[in-house]
Amino acid sequence: MLGIVWNFLRYDLRSYALLLHLADSQASRPLLRWESYHLTSEDISIPTAKGPLPARLYLAVGVAHPRGMVAVHGIHHLGMDEPRLLSFARAAAGSGLAVLTPQIDALADYHVDGASISSIGDSAVWLDQRLGRGPVSVTGISFAGGLSLVAACDPRYASHIRSL
Repeated sequence: MLGIVWNFLRYDLRSYALLLHLADSQASRPLLRWESYHLTSEDISIPTAKGPLPARLYLAVGVAHPRGMVAVHGIHHLGMDEPRLLSFARAAAGSGLAVLTPQIDALADYHVDGASISSIGDSAVWLDQRLGRGPVSVTGISFAGGLSLVAACDPRYASHIRSL
């Protein structure tokens, strides 16, 4: 019985840690240190049919087989370097996920177009294959949410996307 209670409590503690890190990326309370992982980040290039796609991969240190998430920036000139996206990606990776943030140039240039759909889908395919854990989640901010939904419905990418 105690194990079941602990399992449920652990998810609540992880949620608390994630939300607190979103609000303050420098927060360092004892509970946060217990429920958060140290991170590494790496700038990478994803090969696509249209050429290389710049992206950043955040990984939690000590998590052997993480689940994956593609976090797509909205319309913002900083693209994958937008401060709120950085905070979100770090917080999610700190909870144990592998988080990929691709650079969608059209959105960074304040354009919404169909070419972004393949960039989002190719990112999900790449992360799924890199992690080998099965389909990944996709989180799209603002207009990227709609584009992510279209990518998830595309037969080329649907089997690589678990949830939106």
